[in-house]
Amino acid sequence: LVGEAPKGSVQAVLDEATVMLPLAGAIDIDEERDRLARELAKLTEVIRQSSLKSLTVMRMEVPCCGGLTQMALQAVGASGQSVPLVEIVIGVRGDLQSVNPL
Repeated sequence: LVGEAPKGSVQAVLDEATVMLPLAGAIDIDEERDRLARELAKLTEVIRQSSLKSLTVMRMEVPCCGGLTQMALQAVGASGQSVPLVEIVIGVRGDLQSVNPL
């Protein structure tokens, strides 16, 4: 590829290669943003109304699952609650990769 990535594509860097997946037309980006905003609002409200002592996100090591951690961080921040957050990352073969207090 020479120049910019196609509009509406997602990218991932793997070793020395950049993989691009054009999503324009396959996914309604505005609808997906709205869906994620609704999910974030729900999670924020659950955190706000509960008496959580901590929140743990367990996810796979693949890049797409990192969004789960980001959503949890945003929800805790928006809730106004002081909730310790821990991220546990599991490898694609089921092995423990890391435990990260956030």
